[in-house]
Amino acid sequence: MAGLVGLSAIPFMAFGERFEAGEFLAFIQSDSPWAAVLGVAAMAADLVIPFPAQAIMTNFGMSRGWFMGGLLGSAGTFTAGFLAYWLCRLLGQRAVNFIAGEEDAARLKSFFERHGFWSIAVSRWIPLVPEVISSLAGAARMAQWRFMAGNLIGSLSVGFAYSTLGSMDSVPGYVLFAISIAIPVLMLGIFTLVLARSY
Repeated sequence: MAGLVGLSAIPFMAFGERFEAGEFLAFIQSDSPWAAVLGVAAMAADLVIPFPAQAIMTNFGMSRGWFMGGLLGSAGTFTAGFLAYWLCRLLGQRAVNFIAGEEDAARLKSFFERHGFWSIAVSRWIPLVPEVISSLAGAARMAQWRFMAGNLIGSLSVGFAYSTLGSMDSVPGYVLFAISIAIPVLMLGIFTLVLARSY
């Protein structure tokens, strides 16, 4: 699994000069065959190289239309969650108990057994949060099928939503910007409420 993370970093080493945020976003809108690869890789490597995934998904929609952009964005964010989950799951229970303590590890496992599916799905909409939640799910050894299902639904919904926003040429930029801010804030509120009531 660590090898997969290493592989995802190869494009960044090869194209490091493009990683000024503005230049990078402009590049992934280009016709270069590397543009889509780098965009997906940037999202997949989010655990170790944080990058604004929402901006990438929106730019995919601008340059490739809502459908292809949605597929690319969904693939990138799904892979990020997948890697975070498995990297932490492979640490083993002893490592988890050492990091979190046995009591908190048990509470974490109970939380993901009860609310894991929706916490994974909703977290994909919130900046900076998804890979933390996916890592905790892996550490708590959340059931694989439940994690994959939540990750898939969350990734598809957020990938196509932001890609569709990016493809709306007729909508003023400030409206799209307001929507792109409002959605994560709303999701964060819902997510925080669920956590407060259940953990």
